[in-house]
Amino acid sequence: MVDERDLPDVLRRQWERIAVATSSLDLSAPSRVAGWRNAEVIAHLAAQLVLLCRVLRDSRTGTGATPATVSLEDNLAGTRALAEVVDAAAKRGAHAGEVDVAGQVAAVSGALAAADVAATVVTLQGPIRLGDYLRTRCVEAVVHGMDVRPPIAPDPAALAVTVMPPPVLCRSRSSSTWPLAALPPPARSRP
Repeated sequence: MVDERDLPDVLRRQWERIAVATSSLDLSAPSRVAGWRNAEVIAHLAAQLVLLCRVLRDSRTGTGATPATVSLEDNLAGTRALAEVVDAAAKRGAHAGEVDVAGQVAAVSGALAAADVAATVVTLQGPIRLGDYLRTRCVEAVVHGMDVRPPIAPDPAALAVTVMPPPVLCRSRSSSTWPLAALPPPARSRP
């Protein structure tokens, strides 16, 4: 299990993998997401980094001091409600060539490293604990990294975050509600 305090570094490593792979990716090739080419998937991921930069900046200026009201489960489930907006933004981003994941990783890395995972931040869906929000971003980065063709091998710790249902789901519901529960556990390295 990945310690919550390690989430910023785990997420950064996953995005670095995506950034490196993007340089040799055929952006015009169809992805595993219906109606999206690799370009839309990568534009979507680059936009996630821009949003995280804003979330972290706003939490440092005091606007994130609101008590957390959005649970990890609600945040993950709420992305479906934003599907049309996300789809349109990804298509606009791909058309505009906004696929610079490496530049966005560089822009957010310092703030991410200094972030307090216990802090509350305000996202598009409302106030949430930063640790919970980073877990959702890790899921997003791993899943969409595997959505491009060829898929981007996930960072082992990022994959572990993605395939393990959050404790809140284990307490409140069956882990079968976790969308990635069916994935195999991450491979362990040999000693």
